[in-house]
Amino acid sequence: MKISILDDYHDTVRTLDCFTRLSGHEITIWNDHVQDVDALAERLRDAEVLVLIRERTEIRAPLLHRLGRLKLISQRSVYPHIDIEACTQLGVIVSSSQHPGTPSYAAAELTWALVLAAMRGLLQQMTALKAGRWQSGVGDSLRGKTLGIYGYGRIGSVVAGYGRAFGMRVMVWARQDSLTRARGDGHAVAASKEAFFAECDVLSLHMRLVPATRGIVTAGDLARMKPTALLVNTSRAQLIEPGALVAGLKAGRPAMGAVDVYDEEPVLDIRHPLVVLENVVCTPHIGYVTRDEYEVQFTDIFDQIVAYAAGKPINVVNPRVLAGRA
Repeated sequence: MKISILDDYHDTVRTLDCFTRLSGHEITIWNDHVQDVDALAERLRDAEVLVLIRERTEIRAPLLHRLGRLKLISQRSVYPHIDIEACTQLGVIVSSSQHPGTPSYAAAELTWALVLAAMRGLLQQMTALKAGRWQSGVGDSLRGKTLGIYGYGRIGSVVAGYGRAFGMRVMVWARQDSLTRARGDGHAVAASKEAFFAECDVLSLHMRLVPATRGIVTAGDLARMKPTALLVNTSRAQLIEPGALVAGLKAGRPAMGAVDVYDEEPVLDIRHPLVVLENVVCTPHIGYVTRDEYEVQFTDIFDQIVAYAAGKPINVVNPRVLAGRA
């Protein structure tokens, strides 16, 4: 089969151990990011299988209608960037492992790295040292402070464990079933969303982006935060009301931000509102970008292709396609 892999920025996929699963197939790997429909249609005109790296490229109906040979899209995790209905109508199978019980430890570790970097002012200290200045300021410790976890799922629960290991009091706000799990794990549960935002010293977002969670963090929520608090977002930028985070950081509530996700990616403008703020630590959506995590993710993705080639597709998110082929 002819397989195209999009957005492999560092040409890493071909170096993974699991890449051998695709032996015998004709593979094209694209290392740049393109969203233009005309350009993508030209690149993918012969593709029978399309491999996506998370949500880097949107696959919508205008593009799908121009990919007459496409039979399978293989990826991992959630798929808000794919027009599933259009795929179904065109007979394109979408296989996407939801990896139950398998959190992205890489994303959890990056979250904690951002917490430490922001609280200790590591970027400012490193910049000062390289400029010949010794100690640019005084940071803050974590022990004894309150860590807020908004959304107690696979990654949120891991980050909560990191907070406990650092001697923090962990407080959770989430859906009712998630709150029950958090209580069972020995964490505090906030009395209300308002109290949650008001009491946390470090507040980290860990929710999927679905219609119900889009803009779930409002400007009013941020205004309730302590003037010393840190907000961390390694999940999705759209969880926060548009413009609210930049406005809140400029107003001093929260005092600091640490973000790995943005409304539009990739961010290449050095004047981006978050990038230019001195009280924000910014990273370029690298939460899941480690070699170990890639091995885990692409093993699932390539196994889906192997299963399809054997006539037994797995992890199909639009099963009506299979019914139409019966």
